[in-house]
Amino acid sequence: METNLFVYGTLLKGMPSRMAARLQEEAAFIGEGYVSGILVDLGRYPGVVLIPGAETRVYGHIFRLFFPEKTIQELDRYEDVGHGTAHRAPYRREIAEVRVGDAVLPCWVYVCQMDYSGLPVISGGDYRSYLAQGSHPKHWKFMQDGEDR
Repeated sequence: METNLFVYGTLLKGMPSRMAARLQEEAAFIGEGYVSGILVDLGRYPGVVLIPGAETRVYGHIFRLFFPEKTIQELDRYEDVGHGTAHRAPYRREIAEVRVGDAVLPCWVYVCQMDYSGLPVISGGDYRSYLAQGSHPKHWKFMQDGEDR
């Protein structure tokens, strides 16, 4: 069975993060797609909130993982998922329906599980456009200087 991953933030193809580069080595780029929901600025990186049937969309890239078990473990660590820490993890991993043209692909996606009330919603659901629209030094620093959550 094929394992697909939908990414929408620091893991997008071409982003200046070590983990984005690593993902491109461990997966095949399938194309662009979107999920129904909103994209929230969590301070140093974005988070997706899935809202089935919503008119708002979050855009991103789909990858097919070459070594799913290994890559998912690395990504879970990167996204701070399920490591028994005392704090609540910022993300959980779940399967979502990702639209690609007229098709729907089931993909793993890292979903925000933090309280996002009061945080800015990224208008248009496109992280690249958001970065291009203004200065977001905490986002760039996170991607370039170590990516520690």
